[in-house]
Amino acid sequence: MTRKILGLMAAALIAPLPASAMDVIHGEILQGWVLPDGNRMAAIRMTVEPGWKTYWRAPGDMGIPPSFDWSGSRNLSAVAVEWPAPTVFREPNLTTIGYKDQVVLPLRISVPDKGAPVTVQTTIDLGVCSDICVPASLELSGVIDTTTTRADPAIAASLAQRPFSAKEARVKDVTCTIGMAGADLTLDAAITLPPAGGQELVVI
Repeated sequence: MTRKILGLMAAALIAPLPASAMDVIHGEILQGWVLPDGNRMAAIRMTVEPGWKTYWRAPGDMGIPPSFDWSGSRNLSAVAVEWPAPTVFREPNLTTIGYKDQVVLPLRISVPDKGAPVTVQTTIDLGVCSDICVPASLELSGVIDTTTTRADPAIAASLAQRPFSAKEARVKDVTCTIGMAGADLTLDAAITLPPAGGQELVVI
């Protein structure tokens, strides 16, 4: 991981940078709706400029996975990010996993005071990449004060695009073998599961 981050920083230093990473990625908080148990479903919508991408929670061979700091929030005890299925970007000798154009990240928010508004304040540290890769930081805030129980179409669509869990994919058996190829550590995984109806990609 250290070598990947150093390589990313080196690429940023030797290539011309945008005026600011904030010029290529923008974010906003979507209100969402009230869940049956009184907690909230909300979302963060991130828009990336054409030709740029950002990364999934597992970025692949290179990249910075997003990290979230919710410490400035109020009436919020926990947040679970429900990641929609990403795009796999394949280049010679390099595979990365992430999003281009726009992504909606649903947020399942645990609320201590069920009847009160929720103040969401977050700092998101992440990477954005085009011909070069640069670290970025988004600072977003918003008040969720909705009483609707009707699902927001954009958030619901993103929830429907979540990758399968092992249970949902009906994984029956997994066998892993660790070996060496010269100085490199190798991992071979054999996974038994029924066809999912399309191309399957497993992220370990």
